[in-house]
Amino acid sequence: MTIGDKFRKTRKERNLRQLDIFNITFLARATIQQIERGKREPNFRTLKLFAKACNITMAKLLEDVE
Repeated sequence: MTIGDKFRKTRKERNLRQLDIFNITFLARATIQQIERGKREPNFRTLKLFAKACNITMAKLLEDVE
């Protein structure tokens, strides 16, 4: 599973929209879309913000990512 797949899966499991992630983290919606589509790799700060927004650990977020 790619990090983009994991972002999308995690977000949907928590019933969050991309707009919800933006409202919590202030990460640009375009950034979230690009990561989920595999067009961009998240940096450490983005991973941390996303994990916090989804109320999971970074270890859990990165679990099963190739």
